[in-house]
Amino acid sequence: MVLAASTVARDDSWEEIDGGASVVFKTPVKSELKRRLVRVRSLVPQPTKIMVVIKNVHDPVQWAVQLDEADEKGVIHGYGFDCANAALRYRKSGLRSQQRRVLVMYPVSPGKAPLLADADIEAVVPGHWWLRTAVDALRNAKKQLGVHLFVDTGMGRDVLLPDAAPELARAVSQQSRLALRGVMSHLCCTLYESSTARHGDTSPKAFALEVGGVQSLNNWDKPDLTAKQLSRFQQLLKTMKTQKLMPKDAVAHIGSSGTVSQKMHAAMHDMVRVGRLIVDGDTDGQPREVRRAIEDAKLGEEVPLAQRCQALVVTVKTLPKGWCVGYGCEFIYNIQGLGVLQQERKVALLQEQCPDGAAAVNRGLSHTFLQYHGCYVNALLAHGSCGTVVDANISSVLEPSLIAGPAGTEHSGKGLEEGQLLEVSPFLPPQPDSSKCRY
Repeated sequence: MVLAASTVARDDSWEEIDGGASVVFKTPVKSELKRRLVRVRSLVPQPTKIMVVIKNVHDPVQWAVQLDEADEKGVIHGYGFDCANAALRYRKSGLRSQQRRVLVMYPVSPGKAPLLADADIEAVVPGHWWLRTAVDALRNAKKQLGVHLFVDTGMGRDVLLPDAAPELARAVSQQSRLALRGVMSHLCCTLYESSTARHGDTSPKAFALEVGGVQSLNNWDKPDLTAKQLSRFQQLLKTMKTQKLMPKDAVAHIGSSGTVSQKMHAAMHDMVRVGRLIVDGDTDGQPREVRRAIEDAKLGEEVPLAQRCQALVVTVKTLPKGWCVGYGCEFIYNIQGLGVLQQERKVALLQEQCPDGAAAVNRGLSHTFLQYHGCYVNALLAHGSCGTVVDANISSVLEPSLIAGPAGTEHSGKGLEEGQLLEVSPFLPPQPDSSKCRY
C-alpha cells in the first residue's frame, strides 16, 4: 500500500519524512515537540533528569534532531536508542548531539564496544561473558566504555537478576576500560495514561477494546507488582552503595512514561526514560485512517524472514516464582499463563544476528517460534528490535532446557551458556506428540 503525501490532510503542526520507499511519515514540528517537553518537565520533579527514548519509528535520528531543535529550555538530558547503529548515526548529526548522554538500552554485540566507546555512547552490560569479550575488544581503545546494569526486578525480559548485579558491578569496577554509568530496570505493570485525541488507537479507551474491555485493561495495571519491583530496585541500590559499588556520578533509573503520567515520584530516582509521552511511533497524532494506512504499508514492506540466522546467547538466568515475563504479566504460549510465573523458569536472552537485514523472528509479533538442531523453541521478543543492512539484532527470551537437543546427541542435557552461538530459523508450532526433542 502506498501512502502518498496528498493522502494526508495538510496540518502545519507536522512535517513529512521521506520513508525512502512508499510510505510518507510525519513528525511533529518544533512547536508541538516543545509543548510536549514542557509538559513532561512539569510532571518530573527537579533535579530528576529526563532521557527521551526513541524507538519503533522509521527514523529515530530524525526525531532526535527535531527534538534537539525544540528543546529550548534544556529539558532533555539524553536519548535512549534500541539500536547501536542509530546511536552512532545520531552522534554524527551535529553539535547538539555531542552534548547529550546517549544510551543503547538493549544488549549489543560486544564487538561493537570500541565503536561505542569512541563515540561516547553508553551500553548495557548483560553478563560476565559479555564483559570479558568487550574488554578484550577494547584493548586498543582510547576511551572508556560507559555501561549500565539493566536489572530484572520482575519483568523477565530485562537482563540481570538483582542478586547477580553487585558481583557484575564489582567486575566492572575492576576494568580500567569500563565505567559504571548507571543502574536501570523497567516496570512491567504501570498503565500508561494518555489522551484519545493524540494517541487514538493507543489511548486507554481504544486499548481497552483491543485487550477485551476495561476490566482487562485495569488488570494490566498492577500496583502490587509495581511496589515489589520498586522495593527490589531500592534494596539493590542500597546494597550497591553500602558496598561502594555505585559511583557518585552513576544514575539510577527505573521510571518511564507510565510512572511519569501517573506522577509516581517514588519511581523517578536520578533519571526517567520517557518514550511515548514524547514519541509515540510513526503514527503519532495522525487521524485514524492515516494511522491504519501507515501500519498497513509497513506490514506490506516488512523485512523478509531469513531461512537461517545466528543468535548469540548474552544472558542465562532462572526467573523466580512470582516473576512476570513481559508487560502486564500477559499470557505467553508455553512460558506463562495470564499472571505471574507459578514456578521458576530458566530462560536465556538472545541477540539475533541475521544477514541482509532479514530476521528469523517476525518483528510484527510479540512472540514467535524458533528451530534449533531440529528441536522447537518458544521465544519471546524483548523490548526493542534493531535492523540494518548488515544485520538484525532482536532480543529474545527462551527456555534453555527446551533446546538441550535430542537424547544421545552432543546437545543433550547441557542447555545454553553465555557466549554460545546458535543457528535458528522460523517454523510452525510443534506437535504435542513430538518425541524427538525435550519439552
